[in-house]
Amino acid sequence: MVILLDLDGTITNTVHPGWKAYKDGISFYPVDNIPFFDGAIDFIQHRRNRGDKLLIASDSHPKFVIPIAEKLNLPALSLCNKPNTNKLRVFLNENNVLPNEPILFVGDSTLDVELGRRIGARTAWLLPYHITEEIVNVQDGIGDTMSCVKMGPTYSIKTYHELNQIIESPNENLYVAESLHLGSTSIRPIVFSENSRVDGTCSSIYCLGRQEQGLCDDAAIASLYYEMQRKDRSEETVNLLAKSVSFFLNQDCFSRQNWDYLSYINDKTTTIPKNKLKDIFEKIETRFEKKELFYWGKEIDGSLRKRESYTERRTFLENNLSVKDIMQIAGKNIIVLDDQLTTGATAWFVIQKLKDAGAKNIMFIAIFQMILNVFSEKHCPICGKQLYIKINRTNGKRFYSCLSPVYGGNGCGYIENII
Repeated sequence: MVILLDLDGTITNTVHPGWKAYKDGISFYPVDNIPFFDGAIDFIQHRRNRGDKLLIASDSHPKFVIPIAEKLNLPALSLCNKPNTNKLRVFLNENNVLPNEPILFVGDSTLDVELGRRIGARTAWLLPYHITEEIVNVQDGIGDTMSCVKMGPTYSIKTYHELNQIIESPNENLYVAESLHLGSTSIRPIVFSENSRVDGTCSSIYCLGRQEQGLCDDAAIASLYYEMQRKDRSEETVNLLAKSVSFFLNQDCFSRQNWDYLSYINDKTTTIPKNKLKDIFEKIETRFEKKELFYWGKEIDGSLRKRESYTERRTFLENNLSVKDIMQIAGKNIIVLDDQLTTGATAWFVIQKLKDAGAKNIMFIAIFQMILNVFSEKHCPICGKQLYIKINRTNGKRFYSCLSPVYGGNGCGYIENII
């Protein structure tokens, strides 16, 4: 396997702004005094002994990067210009990385995850340090955990020990639904949010798989999402998604907790096709009592999907989605299932509504998480505009599209299948 490693914040503990002059090549810092994260050097040596090919890809200046790379005896690319792939592709070619070799890109920032996605690699978002206000750099995606989650890394980890586990058993450490789809088993969720409240209760939001936009790695499951939107969805897919929820809920840490109800956000009467989530919900195997706690108003203007911003979605929910059986909610611990998480508006709305009704602990689970788009670097051979990567909703296959005005773009309509 080829393992691409970011440097600052991944191998070396140099994310603090005080390191900027050294990383920019303006000042010199003795390489023997540079702090490495726990386990980083041992990890590099261990993977080298296992026959993996390790490379460094950094945005820092060569004066800073090269001495560290030489100390580690690793090839390194400086001034990488993330997330642009041009320099990285040349670097990979120079180091004899073959087009079909499996690559794992490991980094701590949004740009690292995006760069990995642009070359079609699996990505590991490694966060080995504690985030403080002074190290957050939104432009470079450093310390912005929500942006990293939304960018859709293949794995989210905190230690090199976990990274070794992932490399040794990659599919067994994917997110729950993705792992099952590839014939393995896992209980890892995407952690969108975990909040402990001052009253001692907790509200959490998890997702079980990534619904990708644009380029992504081979594990994301947009094909399953689009199949669930069709009338001819297969029983096999419904069973797989129900099984992924069951796997997640039946792990020991949840079984020991006193969850009272498992509910779900039911379809509106106007939803086509009908009963997408209900079909999954009814097949979930769990010891928790299943209970319908939500209902939509009879007259609904439009749909949630067409509201793009968080504020618009929140307003739509306030006007149309309600909680029933409020007297049975007070003091209860409740799990709520939904099909997709996009902005988080539905999750936070549901959590707040249940808290207002007196619920204690709340766990919101979305089967799919919509992740940020990563655009193609190809351009249309007819009109020269940037090509989008789209997914065929019928068969789940990817294709390049020069979006025409009919589909919200300004292109000529050229289409090319992705092999």
